[in-house]
Amino acid sequence: MLTDEFAIDKTVITGSEGNELVMYYLEFNGGKDVITNLSFDEIKRLSAFLNEYIKKEGGVR
Repeated sequence: MLTDEFAIDKTVITGSEGNELVMYYLEFNGGKDVITNLSFDEIKRLSAFLNEYIKKEGGVR
């Protein structure tokens, strides 16, 4: 079991015809909270959003 504050789980689902679906799960709060079924692009957009939010709140100087 991980004890990290944050973790990312990547799941690759492969179909019988060779199709693949890649989904990511973000875990935080010691694994007690999870954001499920994210694409990599959604993770990048979330990261950009959080970075801008922190700048606007004065957290980055």
